[in-house]
Amino acid sequence: RVTALRDITERKQAEETLRNERLLLRTLIDNIPDSIYSKDLACRKTLVNPAEIRVMGANSEVEVLGKDDFEFYPKEFAERFFADDQMVIQTGAPVLNREEAIPDKNGQIRWLLSSKIPLRDKDGRIIGLVGIRRDITDRKQAEEEIRKLNAELEERVRERTIQLETAN
Repeated sequence: RVTALRDITERKQAEETLRNERLLLRTLIDNIPDSIYSKDLACRKTLVNPAEIRVMGANSEVEVLGKDDFEFYPKEFAERFFADDQMVIQTGAPVLNREEAIPDKNGQIRWLLSSKIPLRDKDGRIIGLVGIRRDITDRKQAEEEIRKLNAELEERVRERTIQLETAN
């Protein structure tokens, strides 16, 4: 009768470390106010955080995983997103800080600052992409209000200048 014993303490410690790192990563992803998602090579969502679920107008992660943008956005928007995804996947070049307008579930336009970067495996092969989107709608609305106020001010200055010139 032969008995073999093996010390697996290091393996168990490594597994615990990996579990803790995954927990930390998922906690960060789920609690960051920006939308975070990943997609596979077919541009189907493989990970979404709660902010991304809200942006997509969905109710749960289960509702989104395995689906592409054509199932959530009007065709013209989904085609643009797909083209960007394909460019990132095929070239490995990221898309960084692109401002894009998308409709929310009520049809209202929301402005997002979007970045997409390639997701690579341990050998450096592209296996999908990771995206992050920040809602900048309030900023865009404030910028538009400033533009309108500036235009009104310029018009008043122009009118006042004309009044002064004709008075002299």
